[in-house]
Amino acid sequence: MKVQNSLAVSPFGGLNFVLDEFEKKGVGKFINQTMPALATQSKYSWKDIFYSFWSVFFCGGDCAEDLLGNFSASFKGNPLMRIPSPDRVLGRMKELVEPIQLFETTRGEKGMK
Repeated sequence: MKVQNSLAVSPFGGLNFVLDEFEKKGVGKFINQTMPALATQSKYSWKDIFYSFWSVFFCGGDCAEDLLGNFSASFKGNPLMRIPSPDRVLGRMKELVEPIQLFETTRGEKGMK
């Protein structure tokens, strides 16, 4: 990534180096190819969802809601990802949840699968 001068200073400028490395390694492409297909009118890709979620924790946040409150001004306009709302991030993550399956072992104990 080429370092450029800019009047806009971001306290999380180092995040771009991390995301750029993800892109070089093909992480974003892998995520979009592996995850379930989104509707064609979907505004955000799976890459945007995961990069946004991870960015919160890379930058010292505690929860997805920090995307809107603490980090939105700094993350806005990032060329490597589009920032969805916390509700969209958590909603998409919830779509990936599978129900817990209980099974009984040969000794009669219950376990989770």
